Amino acid sequence: MPIKKSTVPKKVVKKSGKGTGRGRKPGVINLDTPQKKEKFLILLKKNNGLIGPTLRESGVANQTYYNWCENDPAFKDACMNAKEILLDMTESALADAVKNKEKWAVSLSLRYLGHARGYSEQKEAPLQVNIKAEEIKFSFGNIIKKEDTDDIPNPKST
Repeated sequence: MPIKKSTVPKKVVKKSGKGTGRGRKPGVINLDTPQKKEKFLILLKKNNGLIGPTLRESGVANQTYYNWCENDPAFKDACMNAKEILLDMTESALADAVKNKEKWAVSLSLRYLGHARGYSEQKEAPLQVNIKAEEIKFSFGNIIKKEDTDDIPNPKST
């Protein structure tokens, strides 16, 4: 006996009728989005704030992640906090390397943190240019008007 259409449950459909992403049928709302976001955030913390591995493990598409961040400020803040954990770990590891007197760590710290005390990779010196008018006339020839340089001797004729 065939099933009547009225007995088949209808899917929840968006009013706009647009698709919701890759591989999904247009107009179908994904009802477990909050659970996916929560799972994503747990994995993000496990992966020390690294987005790439978290996307691969969770099965969330890149665009879905960016949409969640754009449309859900609380989710975006939670992701930023997870990334801060990685930055804190990195700073801690750098501090440990400086304590162990590792040359690369001391150099890196002075280069980027020691500007106020005069440490930098390059010294910034004021630029001074001393060019004689005849050198300008010789170099740029017809750019300078002749009447502006009549009193300057031509280097070719001397």
